[in-house]
Parts: sequence; structure tokens; C-alpha cells
Amino acid sequence: MRLKLASKNNQGGFALIDILVAITIIAAMSGLLLSNFSKTRLNLNESAGILVAAIRAAEVKTTSSTTYEDAHRCGFGLRVYDTKSVALYAGPTTNNPSDCGDKKFDADLGYKIIENIKLIDLRVEIKREVPPAEDLDVFFTPPEPKTCINGIDELLGTCPANRSGRLVIGKIDEDCTSSLCKTICVYGTGRIETYDDSISCP
Repeated sequence: MRLKLASKNNQGGFALIDILVAITIIAAMSGLLLSNFSKTRLNLNESAGILVAAIRAAEVKTTSSTTYEDAHRCGFGLRVYDTKSVALYAGPTTNNPSDCGDKKFDADLGYKIIENIKLIDLRVEIKREVPPAEDLDVFFTPPEPKTCINGIDELLGTCPANRSGRLVIGKIDEDCTSSLCKTICVYGTGRIETYDDSISCP
């Protein structure tokens, strides 16, 4: 008799355990959807952060008088290696910054690549410059350090402080008119700025 009564009372609604199970399932599904959504979103800020940190690493090696292959170098730099990575490099063996040649990477003059720093997100690439524009090459000479963008100016024989260079990153195989891009501007003063979209550095 009691069994029938309990059964009759339960037919009118849900038990507390049913509601708790449903809430748990909904929460788990929402968590999975949100985590997958964040993984599929293109995060250009992370890739830009990697590139800015790589440029600063070259600058720090220069100011801290880091040696490479047991020798002092006339400076350290960073250049675009390919669409997925940049190369951190050391200048020639010397204590005199004026012995660095054009102050941009040149293997024939004793410049050596220390490491290639790759973008983590496989959906992001470095957009290569269209000639006659050059891909970014930043070189720092001690002690201040002085910043040289894409080598010395042939007419002046120095690295102009008013020169700038850029790195543009965006979705792989898509131009910046159809998808979001980010521009990292490096200035001859050593300043680094990050901008949304593909722009010429102001």
C-alpha cells in the first residue's frame, strides 16, 4: 500500500536528484563548448607577444654584454626567418660596434643565428613584405643600446633614429583585407608598439 502511495506522489513532478543531474549535465556541456570556442578563436595577441618578447630578448642580450660561442659580439638582433618564425642572431665577434658591417644579418660577415623562435598558433603567419620593402631586421649595438632597423642608411652611414620597421601577423593564407591582422612597429628609438590591423608604422 505504501509503495503505491509513494509512486502516486512521484508522478506529479521531478525529484530533486533529477534536477541536480540535469544541471550537472548542462554545466558540463557549457564548459566544453566554451573551452572549445576559445581554442578555435584566433588569438593574435599571443603571437604578437611572442614576437615582441623575442625583440626584447635581443635587446637584453646586447645591454647585458652576453657572449656567444665564448666571444663578445658587437650586438644582437632579430630578423624574419620565414612565415612561421623569426631568428634571434648574434653579430660578429668584436668589442667595437662599428665593426658590425651593415648592422643587419649577413652570414658572410660572421653573423650567426642563435635560435629560431616559432609562432605557437599554427593558424597564424608572418605576412612577408612585398619588394622593394624589406622584411624586418632589428639589430641592437651596445652599450645604450642603439637600435638599427634594416641596416645602416647608406647615405648617412648610421642607423637613423627616425626609421621604423614592422612585422604584420594574421590568419594563414588570408590577406589582411579579409581577416584580422596585427602590426608590430619597431622604431629606431627602441620603442615597440602593437596595432590592430595591417598599417604603416606612424
